[in-house]
Amino acid sequence: MTRINTVPASVPKPDSVLFGELAIAAGVVGQPVAVYFSESTATVDCELWKYLSEFARHSYVLHVHSQKDVTTLRKAVGHWRLIVVHATRLLNTVAWIVQLHESETPARPAIVSRTVPDAIDDLPTPLLVLRSTADESSSVIRWLMAGRPQRSMLPEGPPTNGMTFDPALDPVTMPSDLPNGRGPKKLRDCQLLAALLSGAWLTKILDQQSPESTGLPTCGRQEYQRVRRLLQSPLLSTADEAVTQLAVDMVGRTNVLLDLKCNPELIEGNPLRCHDGDPTWRIRGGRTRQELTTRNEVADLGNIHSRLIQEIVEFLQNVSGGYAMFQRMGFVRRPPNEREFKSSNWRVLARMLRSWSFKQVRTHFEALRKDGLISGERDSRNAPWRYRLPEELSISSTPFRSLPPASELFPDQETVA
Repeated sequence: MTRINTVPASVPKPDSVLFGELAIAAGVVGQPVAVYFSESTATVDCELWKYLSEFARHSYVLHVHSQKDVTTLRKAVGHWRLIVVHATRLLNTVAWIVQLHESETPARPAIVSRTVPDAIDDLPTPLLVLRSTADESSSVIRWLMAGRPQRSMLPEGPPTNGMTFDPALDPVTMPSDLPNGRGPKKLRDCQLLAALLSGAWLTKILDQQSPESTGLPTCGRQEYQRVRRLLQSPLLSTADEAVTQLAVDMVGRTNVLLDLKCNPELIEGNPLRCHDGDPTWRIRGGRTRQELTTRNEVADLGNIHSRLIQEIVEFLQNVSGGYAMFQRMGFVRRPPNEREFKSSNWRVLARMLRSWSFKQVRTHFEALRKDGLISGERDSRNAPWRYRLPEELSISSTPFRSLPPASELFPDQETVA
């Protein structure tokens, strides 16, 4: 098996591309993964899957549209590297065929789909659920328009070396009780982490940019650092998560807007206050149009470059309690301390916030509200309406957010860049 073919980088590969590559490479060494790409556009997903098909090599890619394609899969499971499932009803069947496959060669295909199945527990394959963000979609488009720099292709044939895990990885690749819940507890999550580490190992030993690693059979610190960083991506969601962090951030930011629109203590200098609202709103119990938020407003709240975000941030910088309110608006980067918050330009602060698209407003905020998972209520009769999530949903997180750093698992090894 020869090395991977690459070209010099100019635009970094998006996380969704890297996840896809590692999943396919993991299958080549016998650890298949299912990857569900959700909340992205069909156009972006199509281009992404074209690339992943190229990465796997087109002759090793099978598209499943019907039962006939499932029959083709059964006849030669180990031949395929990538299965693209277009028919949701066939996901479960495909996953069981792949997971139960046994042959002289360990290779089994990765599975990708645009649909997250409802019955997650019925699927035997380790799962990656990637919920695209506006930032990620922009990153993928820039990478595609730049000609897909750093594009790669797996070589023909199986890997020439067998792989073993460094024993230091045992605490995170086997169900265990790491202190403070710092590792995965479920078998499925441990299998997923082990699979991604295997994929990172294979791509490392085949990468022309890392000739010194060729022939090294141990998966260790360098692979763990790479995978751990990737697993902190805001794209990653737990497979059985009914409400994502995106929905939590939507609710938090919407509540900030409602406070600014309706709080009588925040009238002076407030560009967001209701000018034509009912003057008796403080003593009545009915909900009025001015106290609600519209779908367009929620979408504007997700556009971190919008005038609405500018007005909110600049007003919060100059009002008592504004820093605490800003901390409820949902971040993708480390939030500032209070001094930085007061002195920074609004654009700098806005870039720390999570963004979302109009489509994601429909698929998250509106859908969950209609299902009753997001409810609107008053804290008191005189307070503005506030949207809420059930507590057990609002604190959900993936089991990989608190993975220990490499220095903790490999204390005797020097840091690898």
